[in-house]
Amino acid sequence: MPGIQNRLTSDLSSLIWHTERVILREAGCANEIGEVDWKKAKALEHNPFANKSKCSTLAIYKILNLSSIRVFRIKKQDNTWHWFLVDDMRYKRYLEAQGKRMVDFIFCPTKRQFKMTWKEAPTDIIKKLPIGQEFDTCEEIKSPISSDHYDQETQDFESKLITSKKKWQEHLRENSTNYIR
Repeated sequence: MPGIQNRLTSDLSSLIWHTERVILREAGCANEIGEVDWKKAKALEHNPFANKSKCSTLAIYKILNLSSIRVFRIKKQDNTWHWFLVDDMRYKRYLEAQGKRMVDFIFCPTKRQFKMTWKEAPTDIIKKLPIGQEFDTCEEIKSPISSDHYDQETQDFESKLITSKKKWQEHLRENSTNYIR
């Protein structure tokens, strides 16, 4: 089981990293392989991560294609939805430890949107709720890749994620000696 969990966490983390790079690339702050100009990103007048939680969360969900991942959404203060992923295996461990062992079971591909504005993320609020009631204020999306949710914007984002990952893998193959010393 730990091997499966480690692989899932690795794949999920990689896709979140690529999500950030896709968004920053579209904002003109990252190059084709994902190197970010953070000064440029911090100087942006608009938050490039805002309104990207749905398409990025659903694209990652579809790419991973795992039954141990669920999709949720929660209302933000402005009454719009914020989408995120939950790793059921990690959540189960959190419940078994009665919350005494900090296990990150929520994965939010666009959490940086809140870090950029110094606001608390809706997913941070979830973790403060009583054990077993974390998702009482959320709505689980039972069919995330149905046509009700998986729209053209999400399909486009999925394609960009896959391309970003391929370009990064090609870059690593061609430049591995620059990273391993």
